[in-house]
Amino acid sequence: MDEFSAISQLTRQADFQSLCRTQLEAVRDMTGDADVALLEAFDASDGQAGPAQTPTYAVRQIVDGQEVATPDWLPAALGSHTATDAPAVIRLPDGGAVICLGRLAGLDRFLVLQRPVETRVLRGVRRISTIFVHLLTLMDHFERDPLTDLLNRQSFDYRFEQLLERSRRNPHRVRVDSSPWLAVADIDHFKRINDTFGHLQGDEILLQFASLLRESFRTEDLLFRYGGEEFVIILNNTDSAGAAHALERFRARVAAHYFPEVEHVTVSLGWVGFRPQALTSQLIQRADRALYQAKSLGRNRIVRYHESLDESRAPWAAAAPPEDAGQA
Repeated sequence: MDEFSAISQLTRQADFQSLCRTQLEAVRDMTGDADVALLEAFDASDGQAGPAQTPTYAVRQIVDGQEVATPDWLPAALGSHTATDAPAVIRLPDGGAVICLGRLAGLDRFLVLQRPVETRVLRGVRRISTIFVHLLTLMDHFERDPLTDLLNRQSFDYRFEQLLERSRRNPHRVRVDSSPWLAVADIDHFKRINDTFGHLQGDEILLQFASLLRESFRTEDLLFRYGGEEFVIILNNTDSAGAAHALERFRARVAAHYFPEVEHVTVSLGWVGFRPQALTSQLIQRADRALYQAKSLGRNRIVRYHESLDESRAPWAAAAPPEDAGQA
């Protein structure tokens, strides 16, 4: 495959996974089927660390999400940059190379050629990698909510399905209670805030709330603005105790935060564990039921989904709906 054909194939892709697979196929073709990998490094700390703490990096394959051993070249690659538009290249002792694709959304990404490659071929791979990075950046832009810069609802479905598929391929994690967890968070009395202080102040609340989300969770967790004052959190690679601790820590952080004009705001959260056989709509519905119970029990709390919430005669189900339940 020549460079023009590779660029033509890359620019036809409509989602992140297809774009990454196409990049891998193009590079393999250009290098004579060399051993190629797309990796991403991320801060694997638990979200409690302050900004002064040195990050603890983990590395995984981008396409299938499988974690790999931390490579020797990572420290040098994390610190590399280039003054030009093209990505930096680090030559490996065995003749291979690491092309540093830069940082996007807190993730440092790399294209690794794990076998010797000629300089001439490497130049071509670097050029199409520049196009690849531009396309990733553009795709990320369209997947984000313009107000909060969190992932938007349009990107939720396919990202969620990817995580479900990874769980289906790795049932061991479900058995050891280390599957992903989904939480739906809703700002309490947000309609009242908008009515009292105006929509501009409401937007400021949303901005600060999004900032607290980013500060409270890890880079590998996914944060979405699902609609209005409703947000979705996907916690990865933790057990139920870890998920409960992270969500409770976030709830307390919001309650303690000072918001200008409004002063204090609280959040209610409903959460549920992934199950490989479940549908996306089922998991969202279960998290919503747990959220509804949190609202019915007085707000400013987290509730984990349990099967009794499906019973129509459950005590909380008969209560009148909270005043802002379902508000967009």
